[in-house]
Amino acid sequence: METWLRLKGDIAGGVTYEWAAGTAYGVPQDADGVALFSIESVTIRQFRRLAEDLYEERTIACRLYRDAVSGAFIDEFVNPLTGKRTELRIPCGPGQPVRYSPERVALLVDVPWESSILGRPVTLELLRAGDQAIIRRRAFSAFTPAGGKVRRELAVDTFTLPAASLADPGITSLSPAYSWDAVRDWSGFLDMEDLPGHMYWSVVGRKFRRAEELPAEFRAELEERDPGVLERTPDWEAGDD
Repeated sequence: METWLRLKGDIAGGVTYEWAAGTAYGVPQDADGVALFSIESVTIRQFRRLAEDLYEERTIACRLYRDAVSGAFIDEFVNPLTGKRTELRIPCGPGQPVRYSPERVALLVDVPWESSILGRPVTLELLRAGDQAIIRRRAFSAFTPAGGKVRRELAVDTFTLPAASLADPGITSLSPAYSWDAVRDWSGFLDMEDLPGHMYWSVVGRKFRRAEELPAEFRAELEERDPGVLERTPDWEAGDD
């Protein structure tokens, strides 16, 4: 459990900034796949230790969209699979609070989301490659929006870091190279109707200790759209169990 928390944040309670960037692809059943759009995001994360082997997580998540070809920041795009112009929401808000214990991972709010990572201990796969450690976590999830159909997802988080740092219990916040790959049903905002197919997401990232370390272009764009957002810290008053 603590390995996962050290990979994602800081078990000593420090605030961290998880930056990620990647591309969402559309893969129709009977046609070639195509890049739909790219994303760049930051998750402001903090863990608190509530008791021996009991932690809670609070986050603020922000996402920007980029054109998949030019890389320019965008607010809308024309879906190449449907020809429809689609507005891209640019939310920046709190994530769901999560509690971790050796027995289970639990959401502290009721949401229509089921996942293989909930209600059971954190399960990680460890691989060795010389002096490097590779850690993977697989998640099978299903989300049911109000009045909508179930959307399913298979996601794999992969972390690569020196094995020596992983083995050092004095390091409360690890600094791995990170990737997230997912196959999921069409996102609802794409309005794909009954087109057979799915989405593939390919994302890489890393964790920073200070907001000033985030990529400069991303940081400037985010601050322009939501001034002061990177000065905020997660809210520990809302959603208490």
